[in-house]
Amino acid sequence: DGTFVLGSKAITVNNLAPTLSVSGNASSNEGATYTLAISAGDAAGAADPLSYSIDWGDGSPAQVLSAAQLQALGGNVTHVFADDEDGLVNSTPRTVSVTVSDGDGGSTTRTQALNVLNVAPTAVVSGADAVDEAGTYVLTVGAVSDPGADTRDGYSIEWGDGQTSSFTVAQWAAANGSFSHTYADGGATPTITVRATDEDGTFVLGSKAITVNNLAPTLTVSGAASTDEGAGYVLAISGSDAAGAADPLSYSIDWGDGSAVQVLTAAQLQALGGNVTHVFADDQDGPVNSTARSISVTVSDGDGGSTTRTQAVSVLNVAPTIALAGAATATVGQGYTLELGAVSDPGQDTVASYTIDWGDGTSEVVAAAGPVSHVYQGSGARNIQVTVTDEDGSFLAGSLAVQVSAPTATLSLEAGGDASLNEGQALVRTVNFSDGNDSGADGWAYTIDYGDGTVAQGRTPTQSLALDHVYADGSAQYLVTVTLTDAVGETVSDSFSVDVANVAPTAAVTGADAVDEGG
Repeated sequence: DGTFVLGSKAITVNNLAPTLSVSGNASSNEGATYTLAISAGDAAGAADPLSYSIDWGDGSPAQVLSAAQLQALGGNVTHVFADDEDGLVNSTPRTVSVTVSDGDGGSTTRTQALNVLNVAPTAVVSGADAVDEAGTYVLTVGAVSDPGADTRDGYSIEWGDGQTSSFTVAQWAAANGSFSHTYADGGATPTITVRATDEDGTFVLGSKAITVNNLAPTLTVSGAASTDEGAGYVLAISGSDAAGAADPLSYSIDWGDGSAVQVLTAAQLQALGGNVTHVFADDQDGPVNSTARSISVTVSDGDGGSTTRTQAVSVLNVAPTIALAGAATATVGQGYTLELGAVSDPGQDTVASYTIDWGDGTSEVVAAAGPVSHVYQGSGARNIQVTVTDEDGSFLAGSLAVQVSAPTATLSLEAGGDASLNEGQALVRTVNFSDGNDSGADGWAYTIDYGDGTVAQGRTPTQSLALDHVYADGSAQYLVTVTLTDAVGETVSDSFSVDVANVAPTAAVTGADAVDEGG
């Protein structure tokens, strides 16, 4: 009979929304590739071919993938977040939204939260590892690399010595990656830091550690090749440093004579006009009257740099001089007094003795200064010379001209008048005399001839003679002669007469005053 519809029932087959899971990292750098894992399923299987819509949450167009496309990607979809949001907070939250649809009106949406992190820009910073102080250092900065879509509006270079150079975009571009700087002072290890500023803030592009070498200061010294002991010696000193005022110099001077080292600041040296004075107190003791000294000058810059220069100088002994005082004239046979006064010696020497050459062929040595006497035996011009002996030797220290003259004839004698006396009576008389120029230090020689064969001789230290003589017999007349000779040979005589009377002899006659006649 055929095929027939027995009956019918209308039903609804419900579509089931597909399942969906998404996963990915919680953060991603700007400009980096972010991977989102997507996995979905549908109860209808192949009957419901799935499609995917991905909103990356950064304003970029939604990405649509078929199930086949997702499968071709192995379920991993990548995306680049071009930039974090501008501002000082360098982390921007993003929500990735994924919707899977089955074509029958069924869909499921899942989200993945993440933070898009700002990445600081960088640049290759290069240059020499070291530079001398006061020298020019050249820094090279390469092209700036920034994975974010940022625009720089300024640059700066911190040179590590307290100096910072700032640049506009135009100035930075004009420099073409080459920047120079002068380091005023050395002995340092600064780090150069290069920074750039964009919408997200200021960031270090790169840095370079360098060494700024300290340069030793320059130094010149000059002075005379010799100087007298006790005199001011002038040493000219000139120093400089490449760092200029950044390295204040100091000077140390060893004069080489055992004195304390002299230290000067640059300001003190400048106040002296660069000329430093020193007194070498003495040459070395001994017969060699020149002592070699080596002056050593060291200049230091405070950073460990120093330079030393030397100056050779001979310190010469200076002969002592003596103050001499005495009369310009002297008399033969009379004492002459020379006064040995103060000795002047710029060196630190001690007088051991004085030798006096009296200019008449005689000399004597005395141990101390003061008055010294001498008697000239002949007349004429005399030049007294005094030699001083100390640790360095013997030196002619002074001289004095003296004119020695013969004494004036001034010896005078008056023996007195004639005398009369009896035989057997003593002649007693004092005879005084004078001698104006002669000191009498050596006394006067005398001869007394009493005229009766008696002669008395001797020397008297005083200007008087005592005559005492007995004439034994008379009647007679005698001539008494007195002769004197002084120290210089002047002689004088005077005489007087003595009348000696005879005396009649006598005898003692004794007996009774009376006698009887015939008795």
